[in-house]
Amino acid sequence: MKKMSESELKEKLGAYIAPEGLYEKTKNMPFLGKVTCHTNQLVAGSWEELLLDYDVGASGLADGAWIKATFKFYSDWALFQTGDPKGANYVSAEYQAGPCVPGQSPATVQSLKIRFDQKGHERPFQKAVIVDIVDGYIKPGDHIIIRLGDKRAGGPGTRVQTFVEKDFRFRCYVDPLGTSRFSTIPGDIAMDVVAGKAKKLVMVASRAVKTGVSFDLRIRAEDNWGNTCWNMGGKVQLTATLKGKEIYNNSVELSKTGWAVAKVRDIPVNSVGELEIKAIIMDSPGVEESVFYVNVDDALQVSRLFFGDLHVHSDDTVGTNDT
Repeated sequence: MKKMSESELKEKLGAYIAPEGLYEKTKNMPFLGKVTCHTNQLVAGSWEELLLDYDVGASGLADGAWIKATFKFYSDWALFQTGDPKGANYVSAEYQAGPCVPGQSPATVQSLKIRFDQKGHERPFQKAVIVDIVDGYIKPGDHIIIRLGDKRAGGPGTRVQTFVEKDFRFRCYVDPLGTSRFSTIPGDIAMDVVAGKAKKLVMVASRAVKTGVSFDLRIRAEDNWGNTCWNMGGKVQLTATLKGKEIYNNSVELSKTGWAVAKVRDIPVNSVGELEIKAIIMDSPGVEESVFYVNVDDALQVSRLFFGDLHVHSDDTVGTNDT
């Protein structure tokens, strides 16, 4: 809507009385307000306190209004609770008054009521933290602070989802008039959920190969939740034994940029038997050693055996990340 000058206002309204500067203040605000957050990155599976700050827009919030902070239903983020401030995953909401212009009355809201509903909004943004405005209105420029994993009473915070995701989103909605008709507050809260520190090595290859047929062995470093680590680097020492005799000893570097992975193709497969392959990250005693077995078989009727899971979803459907 057009922002009118003082002369245009007087032409339309005639003589009028209003708090000084209120019209200009609200006209410069987003109508439905905005939501901000203090972080843009979280470690998968970590315990955190997360603050969502809703700056009430020019619409204000009437008695009985609602706001929702929603996220997608397939996240395994720990479920929030509102009954035990000292417990894990406690969520709270508090009101903070913004400044009044001269002649403006303060808000009259008496309390905020907060709850969590696993199906509190439309799919895919079904999981919802819901805040009700109780007994009074909230004026433009005031704030509602939602604390996910409120630690102030001694709780451990909230356990973040355990898998990595680029641009995990909280999408917020507001019903400013209390009519149960919600509008999206512009600007999602987006943050990257990233892998934590390496906890173990994992090797993947064909479980059985024909004698003399080379195979690819892929090695990756994973965090405590099974996420592949990122931008890590590090030297991996590899050994392979066949019938108790060492037939291979070499080292390979994990990628220093992107996924912490490496590929090996030169493990010998000229003799029948079960290869035992061991991998360990040098100078990282906290990372578990990995063991993998490959059966080398003359009688195998194909070169190598493969397996796979072909049922996947990306964020084009109801999954995470792109394809």
